[in-house]
Amino acid sequence: ASNAAELVFQQGLRSESYVERQSLSLEAIHKIMRLMAGRPDKTHMMRLGENEDDIRVTRLLPTSAVLVGAGLHDVVACVEKLCEDKDEGWQLLSRQSDPFDVRSWSCHDVARLIDKMRGRLMGPVDVYRRLAIVNKVDGKKMLQLSEAGLAEIFDMKGTSDAHVIYKRLSAMRRLAVWDRRRHGEASRCYWPRDLKLAGHEPS
Repeated sequence: ASNAAELVFQQGLRSESYVERQSLSLEAIHKIMRLMAGRPDKTHMMRLGENEDDIRVTRLLPTSAVLVGAGLHDVVACVEKLCEDKDEGWQLLSRQSDPFDVRSWSCHDVARLIDKMRGRLMGPVDVYRRLAIVNKVDGKKMLQLSEAGLAEIFDMKGTSDAHVIYKRLSAMRRLAVWDRRRHGEASRCYWPRDLKLAGHEPS
């Protein structure tokens, strides 16, 4: 067994209530996906005009090839059992992933995110921060807002600030399903080889 497969078992990520040895709980699968998340090809995305800070927070859902290469065959089998359409299982995991736990953020966490983006925003950042707290815009509410909704609740009309913040949230809200045109060739993306390497910054 690979280092990754051994760690999955040792860390108790397997469901305690499984019937078949290959069965994993959905919670366990989500943990593994987050641990094994990849990074896109930064150079490729910058050529497409993406902002460097948005690229930095982009995380990729590990592909079946990456998981098999790490010895996590059971995980791939479980994902493909989630839906009748195997591809839909990966899409479901992407939608539910929330790699930065944005849904659990308080309004103060949202205010901190806006403050960190100060260098890219044209409007009054301190006003935006105050409105996040006054309007009780927590992470869950923030993710439900459209670009127009952001502009309205933070009084950002007349600037591109709502678009800038919406782009950042779009990058942070889920593990993206790898797409060659958007993220670059898989061989040029960064993928952890096993759970021991998970979380390390690509060189």
